[in-house]
Amino acid sequence: MHKRNKYIFWSVSSILIALLWLFQYKISVNIPWWDDFHGIILPVFHLFSNIPVSEKLRLFFSLNNEHRVVNDRLFLLLTYLISGKFELKTLAMLGFLNLIGIFILIFRIAKPLVGNLLLLLPIPFLIFHAQYYESLQSLMVPFQNFSVILYVFLTFYFLIYKKINSLLPAFIFALLAIFSHGNGILAFLIGIIILAANKRTKDLIIWSLLSIVTILMYFWGYEKPEWSSGVSPISQPVAAIRYVFEFFGAYSLNITDLSTTAKNQYSHLVSQVFGLFLVLIFLVLFLRKYPIFGKNRKEVFEKLRHSKKDQFIICVFGFVFAPGLMIGISRTGFAMLSRYTINSSFMVISVYLFLISNIVHKKVIATLASIFTFSLLIFSYFNNYEVAIFNKKNAISDGINYQKVGTWSNQYIDSVHSVKLNPLLEEPYKAKKYVFPTSVLDNFNNLATESSRENLSYGINDGILEISGELTENFHPVNDEDGIYFSLENDEKQFIFPAVHQKNNPLKSILSLRYFSGFYRTIYPVKLIPKGKYRIYKIVVKAGEVKKYDLGKTYGPSPIII
Repeated sequence: MHKRNKYIFWSVSSILIALLWLFQYKISVNIPWWDDFHGIILPVFHLFSNIPVSEKLRLFFSLNNEHRVVNDRLFLLLTYLISGKFELKTLAMLGFLNLIGIFILIFRIAKPLVGNLLLLLPIPFLIFHAQYYESLQSLMVPFQNFSVILYVFLTFYFLIYKKINSLLPAFIFALLAIFSHGNGILAFLIGIIILAANKRTKDLIIWSLLSIVTILMYFWGYEKPEWSSGVSPISQPVAAIRYVFEFFGAYSLNITDLSTTAKNQYSHLVSQVFGLFLVLIFLVLFLRKYPIFGKNRKEVFEKLRHSKKDQFIICVFGFVFAPGLMIGISRTGFAMLSRYTINSSFMVISVYLFLISNIVHKKVIATLASIFTFSLLIFSYFNNYEVAIFNKKNAISDGINYQKVGTWSNQYIDSVHSVKLNPLLEEPYKAKKYVFPTSVLDNFNNLATESSRENLSYGINDGILEISGELTENFHPVNDEDGIYFSLENDEKQFIFPAVHQKNNPLKSILSLRYFSGFYRTIYPVKLIPKGKYRIYKIVVKAGEVKKYDLGKTYGPSPIII
């Protein structure tokens, strides 16, 4: 029985790992976006330029927003030295290894808590799902968001489980953590609490001194980022508190994202309630086992000192809890992006491990948790495949536009951002240290055209061009670039952009056995391109074959379509 359960657990885990890694490979493309330019490409590129060594080091260790992403830059430098080019997709794919490392570490901690490995199935369900697809797709994020979690957890592991000669490896991982992501500072701060709680006075003094020096180095020359949501947690404390719990409970968005109505009307409330539920469950479990406010406080802390696994679980919970508070202060009002949601998954893991290790009816709870988390894993792929594929096509189209016109547009909505980003890739691109991936659409402007009078809906909303229509036959993509595209063209400039192929609702997907519906629409920011008169074309890619249609419509220079 034990051998069979072990086989089932590792088979399921291996399948989930392979599936998510394959998903990452399918949705990612070697085209930089946002912070990829100034965050990692240029600091590495300038290491081989003629600028002074001191400036090279300054750039390499410089801040990217509030983070010093040195870890990303080190691994990009490694791939650059091997390949001779900036292979950012390779960087992202390698960053996935951090997730596997996190899983193995948590499994190592959790295994002694249960006799049956099947009770731990919710752990791979909670780690290897597609909700945080943006973290998989954004090329620098895997070595930022995933690495910091792994390094911080390894810091906790060495401080709690390896008391003899543990400071050096713990400090190395804490150093790597803080130079991966700003949240890595918690490795030092929570490390102080661990050593103080365990009465390791000598180690506490050394760790505190190292922490102070490292944190001062980190904040040397720190400048607060300019961006702001416009919502102050001081003037709107209730909104900030609700946002904190929304951060904690973001894992539940897998449920509300199934329906457009539920997403628009209930997503905030559901995630806030779920976040509050997680915190309350954890507090109840903790205070029942460790009544620190009772009379026998001394004995309670002594009991906690002897439970390494509880210390680790509490630290994992604290690692998610603290950023939630910081997010409430700094980001209240921003959308809950998918790349934030992985933190909620680890809060759920910490609550589940604390629960399963401190109750009698483990099998019942584990069964319910497995059903719930496996269902949400399926939901995560269903919810996010549509937008992830669109993002990839949008990036490919944006790369084509940049090569033809020298401006980024598809992936941005603010001209301030695109103007800042436009010159950043010039040097690596001209030096052929960055090469765009080839596409069947590279020469879209030279394709032969056919006339079409298809009845499409057109509109301009806040500088966004919206074109929508319905396919006359089922959409079954064979290749990554298969689908509907549109282009705006005149004699001087040409821009191409994809349409979103909209998915069916869950019930219709099951009944029709089709993921995609026949509807599609564009969301292209025409406010970012030069004003002028453009003809509108429709481009269809099917199994690698490309056809182009003149729709007989024009856009510009005024924001109307005729």
